[in-house]
This record gives sequence, C-alpha cells and structure tokens, in this order.
Amino acid sequence: MTYTYREDTDDADQPTPQHDPLSNPSNPDPADIDEILTYSTMFYKDEFQEHPDIVNTVAVDAAFRARFAVGYTAYVQGEWAVAREVLNETLGMRRNAKGTEVVRDGPSAALLEYMEGFGFVAPAGWPGYRVLEGK
Repeated sequence: MTYTYREDTDDADQPTPQHDPLSNPSNPDPADIDEILTYSTMFYKDEFQEHPDIVNTVAVDAAFRARFAVGYTAYVQGEWAVAREVLNETLGMRRNAKGTEVVRDGPSAALLEYMEGFGFVAPAGWPGYRVLEGK
C-alpha cells in the first residue's frame, strides 16, 4: 500500500515563532525536534503535530529523529563538518519494516551530496538553505 501526502500552504495559518529551535545545534531541546525537522522559512500549518500518524509512516524511530535533527541543524547553521559526521551516521540508522536490513536514508544522502559539492565547507554568506532547482 502506498500513501502520499500533500500540504496546501495557501490556506495555512501563519503562526508567530515563540523561539528559534535552531539556537543550540549541538544539543537541541527534545521538544523542538519536530519543529527542527520541519523547519521552513515559509509559514505553514503544522500538519506533523496535528497528525502524528504522518510522522509514523516514514519508519524512523526517536533516536534517528533526534540525531538527524542535530545533523540538520548543523547543516542549516553552516557547521558542515559537524553535519557531515552526524548525517553519515543517520545515513545507515534506518531499518526496513521487519527491522532486519539497513535502509539508506534519502534526506541524509541528499544533504551529504550537496555539501560534498562544496568540499563540506559552507559557502561564504550561507543563508541556511539552498534553492531547489527542480523536483
């Protein structure tokens, strides 16, 4: 069975952030992990909090999500040496549904591939994100 999910941001609420979840990249507050993993410069309704079943469909555990949040935060903040180390760990942390085989994590791989293009050093003036040129 295949599930797809599409969030239409046109009608989304526009919340005002209470604090910056990326303020402590080495040791994120566990309460901020979902916000870090869905961090965006766009305002949107947080479907992941309202529908936790969506998060559960991606076959990751709390340890993976916490570690990926550390790597992603380091990536956003331009600390690419840290991001590289952590994302190399998360690359092989996921397992198949039976828990018997390692499943390569696509988001970790994509971030590592992008950083590799810059020699794992954030470019000068790194804004914390990259523009996606296509699907």
